[in-house]
Formats: sequence, structure tokens, C-alpha cells
Amino acid sequence: MSRKSEISVYKPKNSDVFHCRISIDGDRKSKSTGCANKRDAEAWAKRWKAHRLKKAEEKAENPIGHMTFLAAVNLFMEQRGEKLVNARGLETFFDWLVDEIGEETPLVEITSEVVSKLIAKRANQSRWGRPDKGLVSPLYAQRAVVDRLQSLCTWAKERWEVRLPREPKWSKHYVEIDPRTRCMSYAEEETILAVAGDLAPLLEFTLLSGVRRADALIRWSQVDWDSRVIRMRVKNKKQHEVRITQGIKEVLESVRGHHDTFVFTSTHECRERAGQRVPVCYKGYAYFFEKVCRRAGVEGLTIHDLRRTAGERMYRATGDIAAVLKFLGHASIETTRKHYVHVVLDDVEERQIAMENARNQAMAERRLRESGS
Repeated sequence: MSRKSEISVYKPKNSDVFHCRISIDGDRKSKSTGCANKRDAEAWAKRWKAHRLKKAEEKAENPIGHMTFLAAVNLFMEQRGEKLVNARGLETFFDWLVDEIGEETPLVEITSEVVSKLIAKRANQSRWGRPDKGLVSPLYAQRAVVDRLQSLCTWAKERWEVRLPREPKWSKHYVEIDPRTRCMSYAEEETILAVAGDLAPLLEFTLLSGVRRADALIRWSQVDWDSRVIRMRVKNKKQHEVRITQGIKEVLESVRGHHDTFVFTSTHECRERAGQRVPVCYKGYAYFFEKVCRRAGVEGLTIHDLRRTAGERMYRATGDIAAVLKFLGHASIETTRKHYVHVVLDDVEERQIAMENARNQAMAERRLRESGS
């Protein structure tokens, strides 16, 4: 498709260099050539015109891909982001990215160079905006930049059929970290449950079911007593079922009658309603878990460590990693193996002893054969 274009080179009053004005399909833009010689300025203007014509052709072939970054973010949040549990935090991350990248920057211009600069800038920021707390971690910088932009670009490609020829190679920007292995010991569990109060049933349910924090906050409508399952939609809206074992049954029966809709409630959810029994909310669970851990004198545990603990314990008891994958609702066994099943020193010692016993038995049998001959 031929495009109507016009170009003019001129020297503004009181300027030492020439400027040029280019109009493509009625879209006019002016820019300094940086050249004091008119012939050089005309050559520069022709190169700029060719660049703008190429961009215009790309936009015509891939119009959605050339939507502004702000428009892409708004559409993504409307279709996807606002439905997520961490919608508010996601919006905060994107607000910062829009300010740094620019509202009018086309989505197709998010390149590896752009991502690298954003990561470097984010990594030089203070934690919670307080210099006395040090800089944010490299992993936080990755999550604030790489994870957010990758999710946006993936959504654009899959849902809007956008072509992103210069999309960054996201894996190059990932931070290499050792997987977290912290689990709750049985001694810690006993200590925490002793001081957990009405949060104890929720903690027990999380340890027995292995579900994530958001998924643990179930309703009675999800509990199917006849089929002995709890049905839920977990991460990425996948269907997941938790079997009602004897342990989980005892937990559920201990809170029956506390609330008509929600299974797990607390009488300390907020100051305004202290003493009233109200459903435990997503943020409330985290707040009270930290409070209970401090009261119990247990350090270094997070709520997600309860899920890891459940997976680890099942693997220790059965050695069946496929069952652990199904139990935790993972799509890939690599995720289970990397983040939820770890070989610790006790495992090494157990196998080391087995190796020594096998060696001693083999040597004893050999000596027995030699003595018999």
C-alpha cells in the first residue's frame, strides 16, 4: 500500500542546525537533524522518513501490536488482572512501568534493552522507599519488571493475536536463586497450634490439604460430604479437588456451626469487630499467621511454607512424587521436584547407612564363600 508522505528541511530562526518536518498519511512530526549543512540535513531527513514509513507499514500490518503501552495495560487489567487475588499489587507494579516506559510507547517496542534498563533502575530502589532498609532484592526487581511484562506480552500474543517480533528473551532476565526449602517441623507445628487460638483449624487444614493461602479460605458450598471431596478453583482457574480424609474431616467438624457460608472464621479479624466471628480474609490470614509465629517463638516461616511442608511430608511418607504432584495440583513434575521435594542431610544419612549395610553384607558373603572353599 502506497502512503502519502511529505518532507521538508528548514532552518528555524536563531538555530545553528537544520530541522525537518515529515508528514505520513496526515501524521506530521518535526525533529532537529543536528546537521549544520543542508545536504547532510536532507540525507538525515530521508533516513528518518524511511524509518517512519517502515513503522507505518508495521503498524498497518499489526495494528493491535502498536497499541500504546498504557492501552495494553488497561485492557490486560480489565480482562485478566482485576480477576486475580493480587490485583491491587499488580496495578501498582504496572503504574510504575507505565511511568518509566511511557504511556504512548507501542507495545511492540518493549525490547530486551528496555527490560534491562528497567531492572537496573528497579534494583537501585530502596525497600519500602526507606533507604535505611537497604535495596530491594534482585528477585523483587525481576518480579516487578520481568514477570509483569512477560504476563502482559503472553496475554497479548495468545488472546489478542499480537505479533511481537522484538519480544525480549525473558529467560535471560531471570534471577538465579536457590529454591526455598524451609518447612515446618513437627515440634514447631505443635508449638504454633498451641497458641494459634481459632486460627488453628485453618492452619491444620492448610497442612493437611497442601493448598495455597487463597484456596484454603473455602466455603461450605465447596464441601461435598457424600463424595468426600472439597472442590475449588486454584491458580490459573484450574479445577482442583481435595479428598476429605479423616484428619480433614475432624478439622471441618470442629468448625461446623461457626458460620453459614465460610468454613474458617476468627473472632479477632479487626479491631472494629473484635470478639465477633467473621470469615478469615486473604490478608488477615497472613497477618495472624505472622502474629502466631511470633507468639510461638518460631522464626523464618511463611504461609506458603505450610504448602511446602505438606508436599515434603507426603513425599517422606510415601516416596511417590507423582502422588505429590496430584496432591499439590501441579501441572509439571519439575515444579514439584524443584520446589517441594528436597534431599536433606537425614535422607543422605539414611541412604549412606543403606550403602554401608550393603557393603558389609557383600563383604561377609565373600568371606563366607572363601572360608568354605
